[in-house]
Amino acid sequence: MKGIRLALPAEMNNGLKWVILLSLAFVWGSSFILMKKGLLMFSNYEVGSFRILLAAAVLTPFSFRALRYFNRSELWKVAIVGLIGNLLPAYLFATAQLSAPSSLAGMLNSLVPLFTVLIGSVLFGAHAKRTQWLGVVVGLIAAIVLIAGSGANIESIPIAASSMIVIATICYAISVNVIYTYLSKRSSVNVAAIGLLLASPLPLVHLVASGFWSRAFSSEGHLEALGYLSILSIIGTALAVVVFNYLIKHSSAVFSSSVTYLIPVVAMLWGLLDDELISLQQVLAVVGIFTAIRMINSSR
Repeated sequence: MKGIRLALPAEMNNGLKWVILLSLAFVWGSSFILMKKGLLMFSNYEVGSFRILLAAAVLTPFSFRALRYFNRSELWKVAIVGLIGNLLPAYLFATAQLSAPSSLAGMLNSLVPLFTVLIGSVLFGAHAKRTQWLGVVVGLIAAIVLIAGSGANIESIPIAASSMIVIATICYAISVNVIYTYLSKRSSVNVAAIGLLLASPLPLVHLVASGFWSRAFSSEGHLEALGYLSILSIIGTALAVVVFNYLIKHSSAVFSSSVTYLIPVVAMLWGLLDDELISLQQVLAVVGIFTAIRMINSSR
């Protein structure tokens, strides 16, 4: 036995890769508005802590029984995934969003594939092909063009907020490489469950010490914010992390991280539903993003 498994296909064809990539982009592209709603009633650290703690709780039925199937060396690597790939970014993004618009977060998020290739080459001995490098650069440029075409004003954003998002992207890149290099043979749900479990003690202590639970149900506003954060935690963290780990396992580190190129596209589509206009520049940028992802995927 290798632990508890969800009913995920043992193999992944190219079509399923794209379905998963697009689904993750939609979920994570919508996470910024959910964080924003949560921050109306709770502090940035409470938002980050609740996100991780509830996600860990959702996956608890898998985590404790799965612990026995990981040796000590693997547990250290899973801890890196939980702490660096989940906990730290949750705090960094919630804090950055206090002063940074979602457009900036979306643009800087596009650095993940670049950092994934760089860190993979330097620290993990990965060798990206020339077409992958080209795809990463094309995708990054297209994402920047897409954000610029939205007319977002990011010149006045504090450098601290930008730095937090960049650090978060580096954390994601490290986590992706760890999963792909050392944990790809392990169950995706077990890696996610144990990683979140190991990351949960600090959030639990913080939520108790901050008086979060006494305020969480104190008013309709708090309950509404808690509802948004619950969606973020269950769908945007617990389930999304499991599926993302599965994508890494069956594709590549670079292709999986290219989901961040699609997050600005999701933001653009939300704007379209809100009667915002889409420029030709943005349409061409979207074409560039999908072209870049195809280049990255074809080079695996």
